[in-house]
Amino acid sequence: MRFFQHVVEFSDRDGIGNDVIGLQNRFLQENHSAFIVTPKSNTKIYHKQIISPENLPEFQKSDVHILHYGGMGYPVDLFLNIRGKKVLKYHNITPPFFFRNYLDSEIYKDFQITYEKSIFELETLLNTIDEVWYDSVFNRNSLMEEITVSNKNLIEKIVPISFLPGSRGKSDSYFPYRLITVSRWVPHKKFEDLILILAYLKKIDSRYELILLGKQSSIFEKYKKYLDDLIRDLDLEDSISWIENTGDEEKIFYYNSSLAFLSMSEHEGFGVPILEAFQSGIPVLAFSAGAVRETMRGGGVLIHKKEIPLIAEFVHRLQADPDLRMKLVSNQFRAFEYYRQFRFSDLWRNEE
Repeated sequence: MRFFQHVVEFSDRDGIGNDVIGLQNRFLQENHSAFIVTPKSNTKIYHKQIISPENLPEFQKSDVHILHYGGMGYPVDLFLNIRGKKVLKYHNITPPFFFRNYLDSEIYKDFQITYEKSIFELETLLNTIDEVWYDSVFNRNSLMEEITVSNKNLIEKIVPISFLPGSRGKSDSYFPYRLITVSRWVPHKKFEDLILILAYLKKIDSRYELILLGKQSSIFEKYKKYLDDLIRDLDLEDSISWIENTGDEEKIFYYNSSLAFLSMSEHEGFGVPILEAFQSGIPVLAFSAGAVRETMRGGGVLIHKKEIPLIAEFVHRLQADPDLRMKLVSNQFRAFEYYRQFRFSDLWRNEE
C-alpha cells in the first residue's frame, strides 16, 4: 500500500508539520511506501520522499491520499481528481473575529473572505471524499456548525496529532522561576494575559521570568506593538524573552529547564505544546478554551476564569511545593499515555 500526504507547506515547526512527520514515521515503520506531496518544504526531513504537485507519479486505485487542511492554498482540484482513497485531516481554521482589533480594515476583509472560501472549499471536499479525520471533537463540532454535508458515505474519525518532540526529566540547567509558553505570536493566543500574570508574580518574587517561544507574523505587527507597549508600561523588559524559530533540541531544553508551562489561548483546535510540556514533565496551566480540556484529558490544571492574581498565586505555590508539582506531573504522564498508545495503524489496517 502507498500513502501520500498532501500539505500546502511542509514544516517541522508547526502542528500540521508535526502530524505529517508522525504519520510518515508510522507508515515507514510498517514498511509502507509513503510520500509527502507539497508545493513548498521548509525542512530537510524526508526530503527524498517529497514530491511536487507538478511531478506526480501515476497513482493507483489502492493508494491512500491524506490532505492536511488548515485553510486554503493546496490545489484541491488536483487532490479530488487523482486515483485512490481520499482522506481529509482537518486541523482547524481560526475565525477571523479574533484578529479584528489588530488588522487594517482591508486586510481584515481579506481574512474574512479567505475564511469563507475555506469553508466553501471544505464543504466541497467533505461531499466528495471518503473519510475525514479530526484532531479533536471540538474541531469536528466547529466545522460541522459551518457546513452542510450530504455525503452519506463519509466516515468520520477523531485522530490526534501523531508526533510530539519532547523528553522527560529536568535539564541540568533548571530555572525554578522560569515560565514558558510555545505558540505563534498572534492575537487569539492572548499573550497579554501571560504578561499580566508575570507582572503579578514579580510583586511576589522579582526572580520570575517568562520565555515566549514562537514566531512573529508581519501581519500582526500592531498586536506585537501592543504587547511591547504593555511590557514597557509594566517595566518587564528584562523579564520577558521572545525567542523565534527554535529547533526541537532548543525547545526541549526550555521545556525541561522551566518551572511551568502557561497557556491563556482562547482558540485551540488541539494544543500540541501542551502535550509537549506533559511529555517533558513540567506542570501545565491552561485556559479551558476550544479543545484544551479534551487534549489535556484530566492532566494539568484547567483555568476556567482568567483571575490573574489567583493564577499567579497558584504558580507561586507550585514553585514552593515540590510535592504538588510531582502530583501534577504524574497525572500529566498518565494523560499522555493515551496519545503514546493510540493505535494509528488501525486507521488503515482495514485497507490491506
